[in-house]
Amino acid sequence: MEKGAFVDTTMLVESLLKTAERRKKAKKAIQSYKKSLLPHYAIKEFKGGALRHYIWFHNKLSETGSFSRTIHAIQRNFMKPYLMGTALEALQAGTELFVGAELSHAQTKAQTDSAMADSLRLSTRRLIESGWRNRRKITTDMADPLSCFAETAPTYNEHTRLLEDNRRDCDLEPRCCLADDLRAVPDQLQALISAIEGLTSPENNRRRAALHLLKNTPRRDFNNGNCKALGDAYFALRCPSDCNILTINVKDHRPLAEALHKQVDEYKP
Repeated sequence: MEKGAFVDTTMLVESLLKTAERRKKAKKAIQSYKKSLLPHYAIKEFKGGALRHYIWFHNKLSETGSFSRTIHAIQRNFMKPYLMGTALEALQAGTELFVGAELSHAQTKAQTDSAMADSLRLSTRRLIESGWRNRRKITTDMADPLSCFAETAPTYNEHTRLLEDNRRDCDLEPRCCLADDLRAVPDQLQALISAIEGLTSPENNRRRAALHLLKNTPRRDFNNGNCKALGDAYFALRCPSDCNILTINVKDHRPLAEALHKQVDEYKP
């Protein structure tokens, strides 16, 4: 039987926020599966990760009113490589929409710098808003709804010219809606803990702590930070038996998936 695709967050970002050519290619790859599922958790990760950084880029253009000062602001974030990398991707995607903008009204270097910033800000805003609108349209179905997560849209403040998106945590219920189901499979939790034994990156340390919390302390609260720390382990745990995990990030997904006898399909941008 042909397996379906359990689409991860990297594929969601690729399909919604990259350049037009890359978005088209990623969507085509997902559509090559008769069945494709997007878990709600991927939207949660999308909102708290890439989308947040694209919004940061938009707002920095608005705050500085300057293309050159925004580039300097990106460079100052070299200690935050994910933010810096995503902001540069936002610059690439936004510039694609910005090319051809009318700047003839700018008569000085400063005016040109400001006009470029505003045109790029508008194109980035359009990309963010269209990406959010289309988040549930790239797969045949949604999967694994999170009753504790409020899927609220970013909003544009006409007065400040900033995009606002402060509600990213799971706050609809007092407890994590996933925790009880995940605690019901302690053997799988242990298999994932064993799969990342010896891996000491900050991401894996957080993931291991979250898995231990689920397995060994069933009465302790499993909060939003713990849920976020699961990351790729969530996809290994929740991928249905009739699907493979579809991802760009095979390196991190594969050992977790294989520990649970599941498969990963690699997408190459």
